[in-house]
Amino acid sequence: MGMEPDWMIGSMIAGNPAVAEKVDLMQKWLEAKHDANPSAFIDDWVKFHLKGPEASGNVWDLLHDWCSLTGYSFLADTRSEIDQLVAGWSSGSFDFPMGRSFALKHRVFEPQSWWQLFSRPSYRTVTVHIDSAEVTSLIGSLEKFAVVGTSFALICDRDMEIRFWGNTPAERI
Repeated sequence: MGMEPDWMIGSMIAGNPAVAEKVDLMQKWLEAKHDANPSAFIDDWVKFHLKGPEASGNVWDLLHDWCSLTGYSFLADTRSEIDQLVAGWSSGSFDFPMGRSFALKHRVFEPQSWWQLFSRPSYRTVTVHIDSAEVTSLIGSLEKFAVVGTSFALICDRDMEIRFWGNTPAERI
């Protein structure tokens, strides 16, 4: 059941009617997979467990997607302006747009009184510096997952949790 070459190419061009058809086919295929075995579908298509270089190479992308979807946090570049320019010139910013070391800033909303409900909520941020070279695994689903490193675990959820073992954080500062 192969598709014609012109349909295959057309399905990759924005605005082409074949794109909508391809998206519809993909949606139907995924729904059929889910209906056949919902628990296996969730295990295969929703949950993830990345280890080693695959985890350290994908931590920025996973956190970026999670921040974009939830709005709980945002990523910040910790490099100097010169380092950013050098990375841009040397094409080193494609795999790691903010470098291998970056900051995750989690929003902590302050309690509001009833008269503040109509104003913009105020918040403070908690900054967590992440060196992707130290990440050993990523476990969970996009809703709630853990970034596990050599001496820490960062549980990403609405209420972020950080756990340390081995050397205490004060010894590494």
